[in-house]
Amino acid sequence: VEDGLEDERSAAFLNGRRGISLDIRKQSGQNTVEVAHQVKAATEGLRALAPAGVTIVATRDVSKFIESSIEDVTHDVVIAIGLVVAVTFVFLLNFRATIIVALAIPTSLVATFFGFYLLGFSINVLTLLALTVAIGLLVDDAIVVIEAIMKELEEGKPPLEAALDGTRKVGLAVVAGTAATLAVFVPIAFMDGIVGRFFYQYGLTIVFSVSVSLLVALTLTPMLASRILTSSGVSPVFRPLEAFWDSTDRAYAGLVKLAVRFRIVVIIIAFASVVAGAWYAARVPSGFTSRADRSEFQGSIELPLGTGVVSALDAAQKIDAELRKIEHVEEVFVSIGAGAQAEARVIDLYASLTPKQERQTGQFEIMDQARKAIRIASPEAVKISVLEVPWV
Repeated sequence: VEDGLEDERSAAFLNGRRGISLDIRKQSGQNTVEVAHQVKAATEGLRALAPAGVTIVATRDVSKFIESSIEDVTHDVVIAIGLVVAVTFVFLLNFRATIIVALAIPTSLVATFFGFYLLGFSINVLTLLALTVAIGLLVDDAIVVIEAIMKELEEGKPPLEAALDGTRKVGLAVVAGTAATLAVFVPIAFMDGIVGRFFYQYGLTIVFSVSVSLLVALTLTPMLASRILTSSGVSPVFRPLEAFWDSTDRAYAGLVKLAVRFRIVVIIIAFASVVAGAWYAARVPSGFTSRADRSEFQGSIELPLGTGVVSALDAAQKIDAELRKIEHVEEVFVSIGAGAQAEARVIDLYASLTPKQERQTGQFEIMDQARKAIRIASPEAVKISVLEVPWV
């Protein structure tokens, strides 16, 4: 019996320096971003208590990826709104009509956030993606209604009568179209399994926003049209564009006549398209999620059975050094004996990269370089795995 330290069975390195690793996970149902902010606040207090020479750093922060994703999707939402308004004007060629249609977007979105509150949803990547998809759908009903009202105005009817008659003529068609859209997204919200868990908020966000847009199209849109629309016609500035749309309309009418005349040919082409689509669909790769550059990867290296702690430490340090030589690798965290079985011969690693906007080399190319570097650093390894970091 000796009085001394216990034999070393595990170790951790961050950029070549020895350290102690701590993995913090949130409880089920808690908000990742909020928990991360609280952990960061607590860490600041620990830094003040740490001895000289001890540095406390976060090697991986999932909340940064979540916040970055939300920022990207929010940016896409703004772009989508601008494009929808621009495209609407190009086709309607009427500022007032475009404004009426555009108002359907913020009105429906604000009401959707009220739905978030009632259902207990949060503003996250999936709900923002749903809003991005829904933006194009939010104006569909309003465009149909406003176009019908404009046709009534062109026939010489006063604005109020035109708004009533135009809405009445297309009201049933608008309701039917919205019902068809809802019939697609309602089942998505209530799918079984993990996919259903992911798309529950996504599907209901679209359902709620599109339902509100129908209400807006049948109430707010005709009311505004009766107040501000006039039968002044298209501005002379946009006459060339109007002439282009008229010629396009005539060309389309001619195409429809040809399709009706050569029905058999059209049916054969449609059938061939379906068959070709089914053939290609069977050959498209499938997976739970698509590959995404998140500027990070992880890995695991298994050394031969019987490898001691000293040999594993030496291999881990060599792997750490080789990985840090790769361009765009910012930080490397390597540990031994930290897995579920706590085997010293198993080396786990995590590497963070420079943001994807600041590099030309993709994450998966860097991962290929990492595999080669690990093989050079540890030729005796029996298994090398370099993988994406799961986002779920």
